[in-house]
Amino acid sequence: MEVEETFIQRRNSYNGSLHRDSSKWAHFFITIRKYKKSIVKGFTLIAILVYVAYAISIRFGDEDSVRLLMCTVVGLLFLAWRQIIRRYPEIFKFRKSIKVLHDRRFRRIIRWILYIVVGIGAAIYTIVYSLIDHPENLVSLGGIAFFLIVTYATSTNRAKVNWHTLYWGILIQLLFGILFVSSEFGVTVMTYVSQRFSELTSYSDSGAIYVFGPRYSEFRMIFQTMPRILFFITLINVLQYLGTISFLMRTFGSFLAYCLGTKPVESFVAVTNIIMGSSEAFMSVSPYLDGISKSELFALLVCGMASAAGDALIFYKSFGAPMIHLLTASIMSAPAALVCAKMNMPEETVKKEKAENSKNDNDADMKTDTLDIRCTKMSDSRNILEALTKGAEMGTKVVTTIVISMLVYISLIEFLNMTVGWLGDRIDVNELTFEKILSYLLWPIAFIIGIPSSDCLIIGRFLGIRGFISVSLSYLQMGQFIENKKQLSSYEAKYNDTVFLSNRDIFLPMWNTTLTEGVLEDRTEVIGTFALCGFSCLPVLGMTLGIFATIAPKRLIDITEIIFRAFVISNFASLLTSCVAGKPC
Repeated sequence: MEVEETFIQRRNSYNGSLHRDSSKWAHFFITIRKYKKSIVKGFTLIAILVYVAYAISIRFGDEDSVRLLMCTVVGLLFLAWRQIIRRYPEIFKFRKSIKVLHDRRFRRIIRWILYIVVGIGAAIYTIVYSLIDHPENLVSLGGIAFFLIVTYATSTNRAKVNWHTLYWGILIQLLFGILFVSSEFGVTVMTYVSQRFSELTSYSDSGAIYVFGPRYSEFRMIFQTMPRILFFITLINVLQYLGTISFLMRTFGSFLAYCLGTKPVESFVAVTNIIMGSSEAFMSVSPYLDGISKSELFALLVCGMASAAGDALIFYKSFGAPMIHLLTASIMSAPAALVCAKMNMPEETVKKEKAENSKNDNDADMKTDTLDIRCTKMSDSRNILEALTKGAEMGTKVVTTIVISMLVYISLIEFLNMTVGWLGDRIDVNELTFEKILSYLLWPIAFIIGIPSSDCLIIGRFLGIRGFISVSLSYLQMGQFIENKKQLSSYEAKYNDTVFLSNRDIFLPMWNTTLTEGVLEDRTEVIGTFALCGFSCLPVLGMTLGIFATIAPKRLIDITEIIFRAFVISNFASLLTSCVAGKPC
């Protein structure tokens, strides 16, 4: 009996210890399962850091090693930013706890000190480094004044213009122009960035060779440029899923909103449009569109049409436009668009306007007023494979649209030229074309942005095609002049021979080749690239109306009232950017 009881006690003790052990292991595996993503990410981060440290210890100092270190530092900063946002969102509200920052008198004093100091510094730099050595820059300076005056004169309410936005917007543009166009350091940085950008998109050539064969480059438009755009859009969608794109957009958007005193929605769209395009920018803020004021809606339209996104820049570059100028123009157009929009249609009685636009949309108003552009969701993909698939699908639609549009636009411009020429022949006006009419009509605009008078007719033609037909077609024609300059430089380097000039045509006798309409001056190429960079042309208005009819049907009436004004002002913003780019040349 005692033996049996002892056996039972030992068995129960064993079962109890076994149960305790199994409970511990179960708890351990549950914990592992709960934190498996964090554990995998942690080990991955450690492995990457070990690899970077080992790679740098082996070889450091060349461009590749510096690039590796820079990417690692940027990646660590990005990860730190994400953790801070998730764990300590209240850290960005620290300014509210500093009472002195809420004192109006203190803020007014600081504001005026900055106005005076920064304004005097910019004026001195402009006079000493830009106007004395290059007096022709006075024309571009006059162009800045002209476009600002016209924008202000046609304002819906001049008394409500926020001069703080104007002042800092123009100064930011000037600083960007000085940094990225005239300073050696800025040009070096932008050249490096543009080279890496071109290198990134060129990886699609491997896929093009596999799909289309080694002779794919003979059909550059459809078999080389389009795959690059498709690859870029897919990559952007993946980076959007990972949070990298949102980090860049929200950081720069917060900077613009803080400096210019603009609303979060319009600042966010101004920056989003640089990378993703106007359609995606509008859709990313669609929950807030019913609650924003008419002025904010106008700013969204202007920002959407005043700058070009990354896929468009790849397309423009395929025609020969320098990527360094395209990238710089796209960045500089963000503050320019906000300045022109807030000058031409400033905020008036915001509360009253919101009440009229959304009487039953109090939730939309609340969302708009409390919007934090650091916390806006940018991707609805559940994993990286879904992001890849959606990116490829989106890229296919974009590529199809581009190809069809170019076919239609080139055919349309030929039809218009032949029609106008036929009408001219009826009254004995020879060689009259639609493009020639545009050249003469827009000659003054080309001149006031700083284009040399010898090239004003050419750039006037490009500006007309950009506004009435297609931005892509204007770059296509400008690309011919860039190609002419490359051929002329190659010819002069190879032969010490005379070339013959007839009107603008240049004849190269050793090659028996004529460069039709000659070449453009270097200054013309820079300013022209900036002036044409954007998305503002008449066909885009219909597309924009279609987008808003889908994502914000309640605001369609407001859109139809202001969209043509936005079209004109967005062109002013692009031209203002070109004036700023021309002044530091």
